[in-house]
Amino acid sequence: MKTKFLSILILSLVCLPLLAAYPDLSTQGVPSLALPEFEEKKLQDFLSEWSPTQGPSLFSLSPTLQQLVQQTSLDAKRLASVVAIQQAQLDFAQENRKPKIGITATPYSYSDTTIPSGPGTTRTQKHNFSVGSTLTQNLPTGGVVNLSVKQSSTFESLSTSAWTQTPSVSLSVSQPLWTGEKILDTAYQSKQLEKQLLALESSQISLKALSSAMVLQNLQLLILRQNLLENRYLIAERTSLAYDLVQKAEEDLKQGLISAQAFENRLLSYYQNVSAYQNLGYEIAELEETLALTWGEALPSELTLSSFSLASLVQQANNRDVLLTRYLMENAEYTQAVGELRSATLDSGFYALSDAPQVQLSFQISPFYIPSNNTSFFESFASMFSDSKPILSFSISFSATDLFRRSSDLQQSSAQQALYAAKAKVEQAYDKASSEVRALQQDLSTYRMNLILQLKEYENKQILLQTEQIRFAAGLSDSSLVRQKELDGMQAAFTVLGTLRELEFLYMRMHLSGLLT
Repeated sequence: MKTKFLSILILSLVCLPLLAAYPDLSTQGVPSLALPEFEEKKLQDFLSEWSPTQGPSLFSLSPTLQQLVQQTSLDAKRLASVVAIQQAQLDFAQENRKPKIGITATPYSYSDTTIPSGPGTTRTQKHNFSVGSTLTQNLPTGGVVNLSVKQSSTFESLSTSAWTQTPSVSLSVSQPLWTGEKILDTAYQSKQLEKQLLALESSQISLKALSSAMVLQNLQLLILRQNLLENRYLIAERTSLAYDLVQKAEEDLKQGLISAQAFENRLLSYYQNVSAYQNLGYEIAELEETLALTWGEALPSELTLSSFSLASLVQQANNRDVLLTRYLMENAEYTQAVGELRSATLDSGFYALSDAPQVQLSFQISPFYIPSNNTSFFESFASMFSDSKPILSFSISFSATDLFRRSSDLQQSSAQQALYAAKAKVEQAYDKASSEVRALQQDLSTYRMNLILQLKEYENKQILLQTEQIRFAAGLSDSSLVRQKELDGMQAAFTVLGTLRELEFLYMRMHLSGLLT
C-alpha cells in the first residue's frame, strides 16, 4: 500500500509540472450577467435630495470665464496681439490692390543760363511751375502699372517773353514672368492674399483653442475644489465622530471595559482624520490661489450642477461618424494642419521673384512747338494745340538675372518638402482626432456605468442606515454607529455628485468643441 501511494506521489510530481503552461490571454472571459440599466427616476430622486442649491453652474460660468481668460492670460493677450497684427497686414494687402494716386507739384522754379551761340553767347531766364499726378496699380499677375501725367508752364523773360506749355504722359508696365505654373499667373496676387488669410485664420484658431483650453482647465479646477470641499466637510464630520469615540474610549479605559491598545486605536483614528482634514485645507488653499489668478474676487464659493440630458448626450456621442466630422471641423490642430497643407500647396506653385525674368514696357508722349514772341499764358495753350507736334517714345525691354533660376529651384525644393510634411501633419491630426473622439466616447461610457453603480451603492448605504436606525430604536445599537452609517451614505452621495460633475465637464468639453447640437 505504501509502495502504491509513493508511486502515485512521484508520478504526480513529475506529470503536474508538465500540465502547467502560460494561459491563452485572448480567450479570457468573465461570467456573463445582465448589467444594470440607467434609471432616470433614481437620478432625479437623488438630485432632489442632494443637488447643491447655492452657487452658479459650470455652463453659466463659461461665458464669464472666457472674458476673464482674455483679460488675465498673458498668453491669450500675446496671441490676440498677433491676430491684430496679422489682421492689419491683411487689411493693408487688400487695400494695396486698389489704385494708388499721388500728386507732385513745383510751385516755382527759376533758371538763369548763358550758353555759347555763334561768335557770342545767349542768355536765357526761365520761370517755371508744374503740377503732376501719378497712378500706380498692382496687377493680379504680380506686375505693376505706373501712369504719370504732368503739366509744366515756362515763361522765358529775356529773348521771347513767351509762355510755353509742356504737358506729358508716360505709361510703364513691369511684369515678372514664370512666377507660377504659367508664364503669366493671373491668380498670383489672390494666392498671396490667401496665404495671408490662412496665416490669420491659424492665429485665430490658436487663440480660440487656447481660450477654450484655459476655460476647461479652470472649470476642472473648480470641480476639483468642490470635490475637496465636500471631502473636507465629510472628514470634519468623521473627525468629530472620532473625537466623541475617543472621549468614550477614555471613560471605558478608566473603567477597565477596553484595553489600552483599543484606546490607542481610537486615538490613532482621530489623529489620522485630523491630518487628512489639514491636508485637504492646504490643497484647497493652494487651489484657490491658482484660481484667483484668473477669477480674482469673482471666484465662486460653491457650484451647482448644470441642467443637461444625459440620455441626449449619450445618444449624440454614439454616432461616431457624425461626432468625428463635427470634431474635425472645430479641432484646432486638424484645422491648422489643413490650413498649412493649403499654404504649402500654394507655395509649391510659386517661383522666386528674385530671379524671375522681367518684361518692361514704357510709353511717353509730349508735344513740341516753338512759341511765338510775346505769347501770353492763355495764348500759349492755343499755340500748343495748333502748332505742336507729338513726341512719342515706346520701348520694350527684357531682363533675366539668372537663367538657371537657382533661387527658384531652392524655393521649389523647400516647398515640396514642406508639402510632404504638411500632408503627414494632416494625417497625424486626423488620427489624433479619431483617438480623442474614441476617448470621449469611452469616458462617457465609463462615467455612465460608474454613475449607475454608484447610485446603487448609495441605495445600499441608505438601506444600511435605515437598518441601523431600527436597531438603535430597538436598543441594539448606539448613536455612533448610526452616525457612522449616515456619514457612509454622505460619502456615497458625494461620490455620485463627483461623477455627475465629471459628466458635466465632459458635456462642457463637447459643447465647446462644437460636438453637440
